[in-house]
Amino acid sequence: GIRDRVSCLVGSEMCIRDRAPTGYTYVFRLYGVDCAETDDRFPDRLEEQARDFEVPRADVQSWGEKARRFTKAFLRRPFTVHTRKEKARGAGKKNRYYAVVVSAGGERLDEALVEAGLARVFGMGAEWPERMTKERFLRKLHAMESKAKREKAGVWGAP
Repeated sequence: GIRDRVSCLVGSEMCIRDRAPTGYTYVFRLYGVDCAETDDRFPDRLEEQARDFEVPRADVQSWGEKARRFTKAFLRRPFTVHTRKEKARGAGKKNRYYAVVVSAGGERLDEALVEAGLARVFGMGAEWPERMTKERFLRKLHAMESKAKREKAGVWGAP
């Protein structure tokens, strides 16, 4: 099943084992969004995320854990990964690729995280779906982030 093939590193990054007999595990990073870190290996990133999410540094990792759980729940349902295998930087030893993850019902994980107030718009946009520019991709996410902030969703409503 899907659950046996997926693990989440953080809300915006996941490992997915291929169904093929080789069982290769891919590491995917979502285009255009960033969730809070779940550990303290990167103190500079924690500081940056605390500023961007407007929360105390001590709270960043708990928000990262909430995003990780959200992503894990999203990935329990059938989904499709769309990738052009553009390499995403990362500290791990495995190659990491940018991707868009879409549920069988058509919901995008990046958008769901932003709407829930569990991700900030960050990084590179995707030229997906067809005829979408990277700029339009990010513009849509920015509009969703602004709405989440106005509605004080997730981290944006933190005291």
